[in-house]
Amino acid sequence: NTMQANTAIVSGGTINGAYGIFSYADDNDHTQSVIKITGGTFATGYSAKYAEDDGYIFVETGDGTYGVVEEGSVAQIVGGQGYPTLAGAFGAVENGETIIMLADVEVDESLNNTKNITLDLNGKTIAGTDNTTSNFGLIHNTAELTITDNSAAKGGKITLTATNDTGFNRYSSVVSNNPGGKLTVDAGTLQHLGGTSMSYAIDNLTNGKGTYAETIITGGTIE
Repeated sequence: NTMQANTAIVSGGTINGAYGIFSYADDNDHTQSVIKITGGTFATGYSAKYAEDDGYIFVETGDGTYGVVEEGSVAQIVGGQGYPTLAGAFGAVENGETIIMLADVEVDESLNNTKNITLDLNGKTIAGTDNTTSNFGLIHNTAELTITDNSAAKGGKITLTATNDTGFNRYSSVVSNNPGGKLTVDAGTLQHLGGTSMSYAIDNLTNGKGTYAETIITGGTIE
């Protein structure tokens, strides 16, 4: 807590306790204290108002705690910063980390995954559009990718619609699991909505080249 004309800035770390951070000046006749929250992990959402003053918001991280991200973020690397685009999150994530969705998002470019990560749909929808006439994977995986949904309803989706019917000249897939890749799906829906002949929710691209792709499905819906 802070009193009188103090300034407290929180940009990281873990804050436990029911009240997190608060100012006595909120409830008493003291000179106004200043609290700025731009990062960190909090046990409750009590301190969210201090983040909102500077353009940040509290978001649930799927494990009962709250992270802090810039307003307008569509995804967050759990324990780290938020990103205004999903491509930005995929570009920044490191091995062992989790990308959690914060909002529904539309994507019209491939998201390349080269790290061993988890994608938590968190009840949100990633709606992809394939505008190409060549092979296309909305998520192009060459590492270990786990797709899950830790929201209560587990209603998260990744969908893809192709806009060019190229017959059997190319594939269009929600997830292209490439040689050397390992894909695990344990929750959420992967759905290709069609638009071209070779439309797949998952394309496990082994193709007899000696380096194989592995797909494990323990839950969720594949359409």
